Amino acid sequence: MSGKNIEDIINEVLNDEVDKHQTSISEGGIPKIPVHVDTIGVPQGENNDGTVAVKNGQIVVKNPTEVSKYPSITPGKGVIIKVNGKEINGSVLLTEETVWEVCLVDEEPSSSFDISLSKDELEAFLIVKAQFGKKFFLEDQNEANHLVLTVKLIEEIAPPPITVEEVTERLNSLGIKYGLDMPAVESELKEPTGQKVVIARGQLPVPPQDVRIEYLFNMEERNQKQVSGNERVNYLDRGKFQAAEVGTVLAVKRPAVTGKSGTTVTGKEMQVGEPKDIEISVGDGVTLMSQGQKAVASAMGRPVLVGTNKTIKILSELTISGNVDIHTGHIEFKGDVIIHGNVTEGLIVRAGGRVTVKGHVYSGHIMAEGDVSIGQNLVGGTVTAGGEGAFFSRSLTVFIQLQNNLQKLLAAIKHLKDNPLFCTEDLHIKGDGNLVKLLIDMKFKEIPKMIETLNNYIKTIYYQVNPRVQECIELMTGKLTGLGPLKIKSLDELTEIEKIEGEIIRIGQEALGSTASVTVKYAQNASIEATGSIFITGPGSYHTNIFAGRAVTITGICRGGFIRAVKEIAVSELGSATSVATKVEIDESGKIRAGLVYPNVYITVGRQTIKTDNQMHGVQCSWNDGTGLTINKQ
Repeated sequence: MSGKNIEDIINEVLNDEVDKHQTSISEGGIPKIPVHVDTIGVPQGENNDGTVAVKNGQIVVKNPTEVSKYPSITPGKGVIIKVNGKEINGSVLLTEETVWEVCLVDEEPSSSFDISLSKDELEAFLIVKAQFGKKFFLEDQNEANHLVLTVKLIEEIAPPPITVEEVTERLNSLGIKYGLDMPAVESELKEPTGQKVVIARGQLPVPPQDVRIEYLFNMEERNQKQVSGNERVNYLDRGKFQAAEVGTVLAVKRPAVTGKSGTTVTGKEMQVGEPKDIEISVGDGVTLMSQGQKAVASAMGRPVLVGTNKTIKILSELTISGNVDIHTGHIEFKGDVIIHGNVTEGLIVRAGGRVTVKGHVYSGHIMAEGDVSIGQNLVGGTVTAGGEGAFFSRSLTVFIQLQNNLQKLLAAIKHLKDNPLFCTEDLHIKGDGNLVKLLIDMKFKEIPKMIETLNNYIKTIYYQVNPRVQECIELMTGKLTGLGPLKIKSLDELTEIEKIEGEIIRIGQEALGSTASVTVKYAQNASIEATGSIFITGPGSYHTNIFAGRAVTITGICRGGFIRAVKEIAVSELGSATSVATKVEIDESGKIRAGLVYPNVYITVGRQTIKTDNQMHGVQCSWNDGTGLTINKQ
């Protein structure tokens, strides 16, 4: 024997046949893997499955004998197998008839950059994207009937560098020339972060400062009393009202300051406007001096700012030494009113400032632009603090909803008219009113209901509101309720109503600019409204409707009636042992606190209402976004 085993002899004899199955690298730069195929099986009579292996990056295939299984391969990540020139994603059976090849997918190195501007062109950004190239080698694997071909990384190729000159050329083409930060460019090119980097900054413009009016009096209605940590809060002592003596300087004008233009990174000038002048607006009891540079009190009283144009006024007072009755008639005064007696049945007191009643109010009607204070009891009648602001504190939301619905109604009509399927022949004969009524009946049923709500409310008030409010409600009632829409000949009428709604909303928003409160010892069968807070400091409230733009505080009992507030309702006892129906309501942002709550009390917080069935102590109600109305009790 020569010392060679049978495998060596077979390989030598069939060397030429093996060479026929070897492949080399090429074709599109994708490396092909050399393949060695052993066509000689095991000795006659033995059954051996074919095998495939990877040795030194080459694929070695041994064919099966007789009826045994052929070997197969599956491409892993980064490997492509082609059969007859077509890429195969699944497994490939390696038979004598199969013409196949294996290729590896290398990754080419790449680099790019982009320059962008901020919307205001005050900043320029550079972003550099660099990708290393990768070369792979087929991983060795032992013989098996089936292999999943995998690769390993053998080399990383650095991306081609981007030069400062290339970036500079791009900057020039984009016109970026102001505030360049070349060190930032060089740093990012040297070590790319792949993030936006600021490479140029413009100059921000400095806006002008308009003429400013400095008000020198305290805007708070009263000097707030400071309470020490151990001292009990006395809700009756709410501080002294602000007052100004004759000659007091109430406001001064501060001069304007010119602005400075800016520059974008492209060199554009960002101009600023000229500062605006503004005049001090004064009303009763205030005089302009020093050529309009100062506002000085010409009468003694309470300085206030009124309206959106912030007019400074002095509210003086009117004193009634006895009762307001048939001997005095109705009282109407622009400033504060002090009544040392009572207000008797049917009498009306209107004030542009505060109203103070030292005695009782018996079925009288008090309307004040400012606070109302009643030293004794309110039995029957109405009290309103905040003027028409109290009206709008309850109705403004309705006006806003009405305007929104009218806008949707107009849009719906326009959409229908623009639709070619909609027949407009009847509209030419009968006008747009039929369509308006049809849409209200079908889609906008809330419009007549909201108008009815406004009508019912305005009938209950004794004070005057802006005439345009009454005109608007009457116009909507006549044209948008019942058969009223049939009177509409043109959509211009509907558009006009919507515009008037907008005017009323603006009036209401201005009226709600200031707050006023009500303080009374006891209330029974009455109605109390305030744009601010309401305080009942004595025995309590019985069958009284209370509406507050801020908070309601009752140190005694609240039995029957209705309470509505925005921020807080605080009461000692709510309801009664005999289960008299009592209702309290507050916004989602507010809280309700009660020392004792009886059954049959309806508590509403935001959109949710509950009825109490049991007696509860130490109750606190609030809104939780997750659980809704939340009640905590002792």
